[in-house]
Amino acid sequence: MIAPRVLDAATLPLQGRHLIEASAGTGKTHTLTDLYLRLVVEAGRAVEQILVVTFTKAATAEMKARIRHRLLQARAVFTRARPPADAVERALWDGAADPAQCVRQLDAALMGFDRAAVFTLHGFCLSALGDHAFSAGLPTHLALSVEEDEAVATVARDLWRRLEGALDDPCRAFGLRRAGLTPKQLLEDLGLRQRHPLAQLNPLAMSPQSEAVAWAELEAALQAFRAQWRDAGGVVRQLLLDSPALNRQTYKPEKITCWCDALDRLADMPALELDALQLLDEQAEDWTVLTPIRLAGRIKKGHTAPAHPLFEAIAELLDAWERMGEAWRAAARIQRRDALEEAVVRLQAD
Repeated sequence: MIAPRVLDAATLPLQGRHLIEASAGTGKTHTLTDLYLRLVVEAGRAVEQILVVTFTKAATAEMKARIRHRLLQARAVFTRARPPADAVERALWDGAADPAQCVRQLDAALMGFDRAAVFTLHGFCLSALGDHAFSAGLPTHLALSVEEDEAVATVARDLWRRLEGALDDPCRAFGLRRAGLTPKQLLEDLGLRQRHPLAQLNPLAMSPQSEAVAWAELEAALQAFRAQWRDAGGVVRQLLLDSPALNRQTYKPEKITCWCDALDRLADMPALELDALQLLDEQAEDWTVLTPIRLAGRIKKGHTAPAHPLFEAIAELLDAWERMGEAWRAAARIQRRDALEEAVVRLQAD
């Protein structure tokens, strides 16, 4: 194995193969223009004989402009309009047996620069297929699709419309969207698969329980909480406001009032419907401070945390909500996987 060394564009051999590794912002484009200049002046290559391949159309346009500018700079050196400004120009000037010949080579490159072989990856492939269509047994009218991104977006939108039509239960639709089953996520999944064809979207480790079981447990926990809050919500509110044990940096009276007002709204909702899910989604993180474990961790030294069965009921409700979220995430992952595989088949068939 050949040990790596620091790249010197002025002395790098122009024969053989070279692997150049570089991070962002280290001057890759500048190095490529240096090597292009050397191939024109030092190796006497015509622009049609030098292939440059980039990733995007924007990068291709920038590369062409930078190369042409570099050739113009070098021409100024060899016509003595200015002295060499860097190591590559000095090396070319010092090694030139006939500066006038170098000017002619640069003039030929500049005048024929419209024929420079600077392509995107897909553009080069199309050009190669066109040049060798007969020997490859391919049609001569191949065209490059410039609407691939739109095709991907169209398929993703179609799949989402169908998925949305199948989610006739608004509560389940809310849960799956919350778990990542969205048009944006479908498009991101498909874009990633297009870039990495072997990538697979595997289901999450199965949720400990199904959606149906998690839903039943959430309903039961909510009913238990409602029954207790209707009987003792006012008592708990006052207990939190009056307790000398609580750290008031966390348990400020205005916060306690907001948390308890939201719990009042939840207790007044007649069933586990969309409004209740949305309220749980908005408030669950705040309500964790009302669980026995969190209360015990936010008390003043030498005091005992306030206790009431309602704190246990809130903890059980939040645990059931978390399990419901896990079940939704597992279901959403499966839906995303199935949609992705169907989208790939459709795109390949187009």
